[in-house]
This record gives sequence, structure tokens and C-alpha cells, in this order.
Amino acid sequence: MYYIYIAMLQALLLTLLFLFGIRITRPKEPNIIKYDRRDRMRFGVLASFSTVIMAGHILFIIISDFDGLPVEISVGTIIGLLLSSGVVIVTWTVFWIIYFYIRRLAKYGYEIPADKRIFGSRLEHLGKSEAYRLNRTGYSKESVFLAGINFLICLRAVGETFVIYFRYKPFGDLAYLGLCGFVPLIAFWMVRSVLLWRQRLRQSYRDDVEIDPSRKPRKHLAEGLTATVVYRLVMWAWIVAGYACLDCIYNIRETAGLYL
Repeated sequence: MYYIYIAMLQALLLTLLFLFGIRITRPKEPNIIKYDRRDRMRFGVLASFSTVIMAGHILFIIISDFDGLPVEISVGTIIGLLLSSGVVIVTWTVFWIIYFYIRRLAKYGYEIPADKRIFGSRLEHLGKSEAYRLNRTGYSKESVFLAGINFLICLRAVGETFVIYFRYKPFGDLAYLGLCGFVPLIAFWMVRSVLLWRQRLRQSYRDDVEIDPSRKPRKHLAEGLTATVVYRLVMWAWIVAGYACLDCIYNIRETAGLYL
């Protein structure tokens, strides 16, 4: 029963972190200080603590006679491992988003705030060194990298579409049904890669720590990779569901003798 309580506590922690992560990473009004040293410390501690818990579950599974344990302990350990893994992913992801944001603050010559509330959470209230300047020339390597990653995934979606088309081509409308389900994936990743590619131009897009309302904010590396991974997982689930639906239709028709 002890392990069940641990699993429930981890589920609650994961839910709270997920909601808090959405709150602090969603788009905000311009010139807002998103994170400070306090946020970095909090998520660094949470990420380290959750990693220790996950490692403890893994170590327990390795060193114990897992098959000989009572069912409730085995189930609780597995659930705890899965939940702690989710907490580790969420906390480390948010930590690295905060870490790179603070690095951008330092790069642009800002004073790194210990508590952003002292400055009213406004960038213009932060102290700036002589190194502070706006960057309006050249291009962003982060945007180029993100655009390249998304374009490669787009090519993967094109490959998946060809595979499903030729797999079901002998069965007539099933191939076209597969195209209807998979072509939107190509369009989504193509549009996303083009938008990220456009954001490489510094004369039109700014970093989120620049005070320049004349330019739009770009998507940065940590946030962009996180969104890409999430969308890729959704794409994977979409592909699995698509194959399952087409196979189900095929089996029903085969049972009915339509493909004899």
C-alpha cells in the first residue's frame, strides 16, 4: 500500500508541474520577465529530486526479486516508475527552458533578477550593462536548426504517406482514404518549417529579451524542440491510429468476401 501512496503523490506532482509548466511557458505580453533565478533554482531542485526518485525505482527493480514480490508492490513500483519518469521529463524540460532564457538575458547585458517581482516583471526595469544592444542584423541559427528539424520530419511524413498509399493501393479506395488522413501531416510540418525558417531573419524577428515592439518574437531552441517533440508524438499516434483504422476496414471487407 505504501507504493500506491507514493504513486498517487507522484501523479499529483506531475499534474501540478504540467499545469505550472504550461502557465510559465505560454506566450505572454512583450517586455515581460519570464523567469528569474528563483524559478531556475526551484525547477533545478525538482528535476534533481524527481531524477533521484526515478533512479530509486529503477534500482529497486534491478536488485529485488521482482517476480516474487506481492502484486500490489510490483504494480505500485511500475506505476511509480512511469509517473516519476513523466515528472523527470517535465521538470528537466522546464528547467532547460528557464536556463537558456537566463542565458539570453546575460547575453544581452541584463542584470539577472533573483526575484522578477522586485522589478515588476518588466524587462525595461532591469539594470543593463554597457554590452546591451539590439541585434537587428544577420540570422538566428536556432531558427535555422528548428526549421531543418521540422523539414526532416515533413520528409518523414511524405515517406509515411507513400508507404500507406502503395500498401493499400491494390484495395482501391483504402489508398485514397489513407491519403486523406496523412496528407494533412505533410501540410502541417511544411507550414511549421516555413514559419520557423522565416523567423531566422533578425531584421523581422527578435529574441524574447529584446525590447523592440517593431519586430515579432521568434521561437527559441528549447521551446521549439519541446513543441516539436510533442507534435511528433501526436503524429506518431495519428499514424498508428490511421493504420489501425485502415486494417480494421480491410479485415471487415475481407471477412465479407469483398476481396475474393
